[in-house]
Amino acid sequence: MTEHQALARIDAVPLTLTGGRSLQDWLAHETALGPEGARRAIIEYRRFLALALTAPRDAPAMPPPLVQQVWQRHRDDGAAYHAFCSALDCGYFHHNVSRWQITRAEAYRQTRARYHAAFGALSQFWWPHPALLAIRTRLTVVWIVLAIGCVFFGVVDRIESVWAVLAIYGVVAALLLAGRFLPLRFREYEGPRGSVAMRHDGPV
Repeated sequence: MTEHQALARIDAVPLTLTGGRSLQDWLAHETALGPEGARRAIIEYRRFLALALTAPRDAPAMPPPLVQQVWQRHRDDGAAYHAFCSALDCGYFHHNVSRWQITRAEAYRQTRARYHAAFGALSQFWWPHPALLAIRTRLTVVWIVLAIGCVFFGVVDRIESVWAVLAIYGVVAALLLAGRFLPLRFREYEGPRGSVAMRHDGPV
């Protein structure tokens, strides 16, 4: 089966949540993506599933961060996800990486290459280059170190301005937390730390 044949099969199955609400509608109204972003997210999610469906047994597919979050939301609705996989009649998309020797970074690089070969040019917003993911992670560490340093030296050298320093630290910490916990908004370059997808052909 080619990636385009797999995508045609996946496109024929609705992405609905328990209760009948579409996954696209949920993304449009419950996240910062908006209607157009949600539409594109569904396109990229379906393409990723096509790559997962046709992935070699020893090279699981690895989604980019935003697609990972869409996939996670779908999996969180266990009944709907189970029904979706059953309707595809091609097994179940697992997400456990512990049994595979390939690293997440290598899986992501291979998945991007397969995406480019099957679907053409990649959007850097939806499929950021691995180097950007690494930079984003390192910048987070740098911000944390700088913030802690500001607090330490502010307390030691200028006791009278400690509240101002703490306020700055609070703003920096809030931005870091926002990037980590706000859904589908600031995490587009977080890094491939999520799950890989491998198809299981046994009972769903």
